[in-house]
Amino acid sequence: MTPIELPASPGRREIAWAPVSAVGISRSPFTLVSQVYEWSGQQWQVTVKLPAMALPDGKIWEAFFTRLNGRAGTFNLTDSAFRSRLNAEGLGTPAVAVALTVPSSLVQTSGWTPSMSEIARPGDMIGIGGRVRRVLEMADSDASGNAILRVWPYCANVPAAAPVDWQAPTGVFRLTDTPPMVWGANRTLQPFAFTAEEVLE
Repeated sequence: MTPIELPASPGRREIAWAPVSAVGISRSPFTLVSQVYEWSGQQWQVTVKLPAMALPDGKIWEAFFTRLNGRAGTFNLTDSAFRSRLNAEGLGTPAVAVALTVPSSLVQTSGWTPSMSEIARPGDMIGIGGRVRRVLEMADSDASGNAILRVWPYCANVPAAAPVDWQAPTGVFRLTDTPPMVWGANRTLQPFAFTAEEVLE
């Protein structure tokens, strides 16, 4: 099923992004020494909070959740808070320079504006391979417009020339549960929240 778009209104929404990693820990009951097991599974989980809405907007959101058909459907999600870099900064049109076949946090990229410091900053959100990724370390571009990025979640099965989206990174998500929606006596949809998890393939 093709992911659908979130309703555009209201524009005010609060989104909490939680990184979830597949990490296990076992501890000896005798020595209390811990052993950490780290796997490649990494996934975003989000909580989205929306304000009270008048009847027209509320009905659109009801239709959106109904169209998802529970956990069957998926939707695209971005966050206006990601747009910390202005288009006028002219960072270039970056892309993945070397294909990634196994999970890696390091991504070789090209196509940035040459010789630019802080081309990517810790905490920046970018899109690579259809997933939203957080930059973990400062990166500068060299004289040829190349830069090595360290990101979370890992990149894998990403072809060379895949775009690096620094303007509106978007991921695909699925509801963890359909939220209850309560209408007030004045026909105003009460504030509500829903949770979702990133779709991995």
